[in-house]
Amino acid sequence: MPGATTVGLVFDGGVILAAEKRVTWGSMIMSKTGKKVFKIADKVGAACA
Repeated sequence: MPGATTVGLVFDGGVILAAEKRVTWGSMIMSKTGKKVFKIADKVGAACA
């Protein structure tokens, strides 16, 4: 089954955002170093799959 993984964890000390770096197009791997976790502001972040 194709798909990407993105995870967000909340704990007493803050938040962790994580995502795999692989970028695919169908079954073809386009990149193994794609950026998918972004800092938007000091207390705002985003992650995409």
